[in-house]
Amino acid sequence: MKKNIALFFKSLFSNSACISAGREKPWYAAVIIFILSIVISLIPTVVTLGNAYGSSFIPSTNYNMDVALQDFILDINGLNEDAEGNPLHGPVLLTVQDDDTYGKRLENPTSSTGAEYISWSEAYGSNLAPYEHMYVRQIEDEDGNIVESTVVDFQIYFFGDADNATFTRYVTNLAAGRAPDQDESSESTSRSVSFIAFGRYAFRAQIYRPGNTSAQSSYTGDYLTLPAGYTINNLGDVTMTIGEESKVITANDMANPTSELAPYFNQWKTGVFQNFKKLFDDGYITNKNTSWWMTTLITGSIFIILGLFMGLVVFFLTRGKRNPFRYFTVGDCFKIGSWAMLSPAILTLIFGFLMSQLAVIGFVLFYGMRIMWMSMRSLRPQ
Repeated sequence: MKKNIALFFKSLFSNSACISAGREKPWYAAVIIFILSIVISLIPTVVTLGNAYGSSFIPSTNYNMDVALQDFILDINGLNEDAEGNPLHGPVLLTVQDDDTYGKRLENPTSSTGAEYISWSEAYGSNLAPYEHMYVRQIEDEDGNIVESTVVDFQIYFFGDADNATFTRYVTNLAAGRAPDQDESSESTSRSVSFIAFGRYAFRAQIYRPGNTSAQSSYTGDYLTLPAGYTINNLGDVTMTIGEESKVITANDMANPTSELAPYFNQWKTGVFQNFKKLFDDGYITNKNTSWWMTTLITGSIFIILGLFMGLVVFFLTRGKRNPFRYFTVGDCFKIGSWAMLSPAILTLIFGFLMSQLAVIGFVLFYGMRIMWMSMRSLRPQ
């Protein structure tokens, strides 16, 4: 027993120990080492994918996204006003419902539980028109005069009547700087305005740095993990502790300047942003799970094929007429290759967490180096 344990640990760094173990130990020991090595080498990839969050697409500098989202919440709840103090439009309801075909969908009903709402097209002019967040800045004109200029820095769309193919076409056009329903063969223009596009069955987002026409990050999500009745409008409800009491601050509280909760506007805005981040996290779960399974299976398959291939490499390296190990059988070589896998797997585990880019290629690199080292030091003719 002690000899087996000593041989096991010695095989981590000694090529001769791998050769001895491959030759002397039973086949099932090599199979156990083979499987254990594959599992260990996959851990960094599995953990990295498992810790992915949908909201991570939002950069640390969100380019006014938080301000735009809190204003959007006020807008779809019918709380934004014009210069005369009149509502810009009535409330627009965006709510998730069950769908027989796709599981969940986002709807824009005009009435719900006795409350009256208006459609997206009534609020923003058409089904393809966006909510736009704007701000005013001062610029210098050609004559050197300081004038005010209105700038759009965020757009939010709702394509409630579009099927999946049409929604994809709309988003592609938006990313190319075209109108949503424009012919895709039309010449694209530059876009530098971030946007979120809510579709009937999915939603997407792209973040742009102001003045930069290349998207800094993008996002794709769906509504499958959201409960029926989940309402975008309610992302304006923020729970916070005031004094010793826990209170829910709503969009209505923030729209009322005389509300006792009005001084907490900045905290409310931060809470709204966190609510949207939670939406992005929940909407990403389906894609995350699919990516987790696909990447794990593909990476695991590559590692298995690599392990078998390296066993063949060991076999071919010992076929020379002058090679003292030419009596090794194919089975011996596969077992030797399996015993040599464990230390590369452990290195992949360590460096995969230190440098995420090594989570996948690390095992290929380290295992290839181990077999090359073995071929040069232990398997070549003396």
